[in-house]
Amino acid sequence: MMPKEKTMTTNTLTVAPDLTFDERIRLGNYHWSNIYLTERQFPVTPEQVGSWKWRIFHFNRDISTDEAVRLMNEDGFEAGAIGHILAFGEQFPDEQMMYRIIGLGSPAMINRISRFPLLMQDDRGGRRLLNTALALKEGEEWAACYHFLGVRRCST
Repeated sequence: MMPKEKTMTTNTLTVAPDLTFDERIRLGNYHWSNIYLTERQFPVTPEQVGSWKWRIFHFNRDISTDEAVRLMNEDGFEAGAIGHILAFGEQFPDEQMMYRIIGLGSPAMINRISRFPLLMQDDRGGRRLLNTALALKEGEEWAACYHFLGVRRCST
């Protein structure tokens, strides 16, 4: 029987409280960022600030947004939001060079298309990009190549 998911070891990241959205992007040292990634479209809320345990979820198959979020929740994690994605990209820059990482916790409706923050590398494999992944139409699934950031607040 195939395992329902493949996960990495849990680590910790910190979402800083007093940074502007542009500062968060600059700290990530991306070679390029999508013009749709703005504070207006993807706000970093106070609920995202603080210390978080993170895990990269990969389900080894095509999966819907709802099912991916449900499986992360069952494992005690919530879908990473934009604050988590930006902090993750800054603090763990090499991770996105291995696979595409989506933050399902921050959908934004832009030009009538739902988009999610996405950490990835360019097609030539040498540059880190901060992009958006287009949400799929109802009933469609994310391809098996995608990975998802899951987070849970560190206990105090």
